[in-house]
Amino acid sequence: MASHPWFLEDDIQEIIIMTVVLWLPLVFSWLAIMSLRKNPTHNRPTAPFTRLPRRDDYKVLLSYSKRVHSRHSNKLLTSHIYRLPSEILSDIFLHAAQGQMDIVSNDHIRALNPLDPDAVPWLLRRVCRQWRQVAEATPQIWRVVDVHITDEHLQAMAVEPYKHVSQAQNRIITWLELGRKNLRPENLVTARNGMQVAVRFGKAGPKGTGDRPSMDHIATYCQFAILSTLLAYSEHWRLLRLEVHFDLLRTLGPFPKGRVKRLESLHFHVRGMSMIAIPQFRETIEIFREAPNLRSLEISGLIRSFWDQLPLPWHQIEDCNLKEVGGYVHQNEMLLAMKAGTAMTRCRVLAGVLDAEQLTGESIITNNSLKRLEYHSICGGARINRNDGHTFQYLNFPNLTALHLGVYADRGSYAAAAEMIRRSEARVSALDLRRPYAEEVNDLEQLLDCTANSLKSFKIHLSFKDQDVATTAEQTLKLLMRTVLREQTRCEHLTLVFITPFDLAEYTQHEPNTQYDAYVPLFVELARGVERARDPGIIVDVLIQGRGTVLGQVIENALKGAPSSSKRASRIKVSYMDYSYNAYPQ
Repeated sequence: MASHPWFLEDDIQEIIIMTVVLWLPLVFSWLAIMSLRKNPTHNRPTAPFTRLPRRDDYKVLLSYSKRVHSRHSNKLLTSHIYRLPSEILSDIFLHAAQGQMDIVSNDHIRALNPLDPDAVPWLLRRVCRQWRQVAEATPQIWRVVDVHITDEHLQAMAVEPYKHVSQAQNRIITWLELGRKNLRPENLVTARNGMQVAVRFGKAGPKGTGDRPSMDHIATYCQFAILSTLLAYSEHWRLLRLEVHFDLLRTLGPFPKGRVKRLESLHFHVRGMSMIAIPQFRETIEIFREAPNLRSLEISGLIRSFWDQLPLPWHQIEDCNLKEVGGYVHQNEMLLAMKAGTAMTRCRVLAGVLDAEQLTGESIITNNSLKRLEYHSICGGARINRNDGHTFQYLNFPNLTALHLGVYADRGSYAAAAEMIRRSEARVSALDLRRPYAEEVNDLEQLLDCTANSLKSFKIHLSFKDQDVATTAEQTLKLLMRTVLREQTRCEHLTLVFITPFDLAEYTQHEPNTQYDAYVPLFVELARGVERARDPGIIVDVLIQGRGTVLGQVIENALKGAPSSSKRASRIKVSYMDYSYNAYPQ
């Protein structure tokens, strides 16, 4: 929290400054005159006071003070920034705040928090009267609000909770009132017309991920009051990112349906939900049931039994993102979303794999609108589960064009995905795959075979971190050289991501390094395979994960130094990327 109070307004500061500028010279001059009257023979000043009658001293000093202030004001008015028209100054304000207005990609934007006195709109408003008028007449800079209540805010409010909460509400209301200007009901169908609101409760971390705040009486009162204040402006929302604890969902209950007609994108993140908490929550959240413009949905942290208490217009969702939080979003929820989302074109699933989850009672779900599927499974990395492939047995996507099997899409998903593509008769043009396991090389060949006539872009991760996975990577590279590069395929872009062991070359440059020399012939053969590729225009990108590693330099030298009879092999683009393979996909 900032040290200076919220209630010190800019007008008061400006009045104080102007008073000092006007009257300070007059006060000093009057003191000098009074001193002369008491001692007329000592240190008598020169003109103009000795040449003027004493009764005119006040008028002369007042005139002199006005001239000084006039020169000072004219000097300020001649500054270039004051010559700019209000429209240009408004565009400058928008440009200054433009980089801070993405509340979806950025975890927390301090510059757009109304509770922060140093937020960008507040700063622009405090510079001078003209800037304040221009800022208040530019509603676009007020239409993005990121209210983040941290534990530090709650501790500061705990001293005088009612006073501080009232001040926080007034600041939020002022912000939103300035942002709602020119938002009329007749403009509902206008694209990108509305407010972007992010509401987050919890401790601020390095990535903005919040722990559960202390749910005592004061914290609950503060959060309920602030959330209720924001909900009063729900009819103006275009984008909503809501990250709250399960206990605060009751705030949404009293609001009826039909209030979010502008809403286009909803990001709904719930923390603290469990099977024990569900019976304590009986209300149905109706506010999102009718949202005619809602097309993008991101939902996480809801267990299956709560989905019926949060009715959503699934039939009109085009972009869906299901994220697992705490192990409560699983394959059953994925199938439910696929079945209800008849207009869905893109779906990204970050789901947990349950050993005991059975889908035998489900029927095959056909979704004719889905074109892109991203499937990531969080199973701890080491556990072996077969439910990934089991899930694909119940899905048909005839118009699927892009398939992404993420980092932890478990073993068995290659063959299941190939079977799904054949059953759906889909023409997949883009594949993005995790690294294959040792027993999945043949499954990968099946996946390439069923997409050979339509595949244009192929990306795969290959690991060389130890001997076992390096053997699988070598087999996979030879398979790709035989299929993607040599056989009759339509692939135009091949991307290879090589995960290298963390052996920095700077620490081993004075030691003999022969452990990676065995890989040199493999990458030389890869360069020659690109040279002899059936498609002369194929683009090959090699991304080496681990900048400065020994194996990374070996790979780069082998690919760039391979003997070539043409310029085709030199088209291989080699670049580096940071280590991120072992992290959960965000």
